[in-house]
Amino acid sequence: MKRYVYLTAMYVTAVMLSVLIVAASVFLPTTVYRESDLLRVGLGLPVRFVVQDQRGYAPPFPWQTRFYSPWENPTRIMWPQLLLNLVLVFGVVSLALHACRSALIRRYKH
Repeated sequence: MKRYVYLTAMYVTAVMLSVLIVAASVFLPTTVYRESDLLRVGLGLPVRFVVQDQRGYAPPFPWQTRFYSPWENPTRIMWPQLLLNLVLVFGVVSLALHACRSALIRRYKH
């Protein structure tokens, strides 16, 4: 029973952290090198899953851009890429939590 509770708590924590990390990655800056790139500015990591049309701006290139208001810039979420990001980040976070737990168990067992 104790192991079940631990695993449930660990996976719930991993899911919450994964969603938070993937959502926060949309707000990281990205570089645009040409005016034609403003048509499809890809945002999100590790795989771009949000695309914005930022042609309304006339910046000098290369230009550091970020997520802007979806009211002013047509925005599209690519759902398969979003799910892929969530799975990838969940896997990394789960492995990290397992590694931390194993290290703590080994440390305090002695």
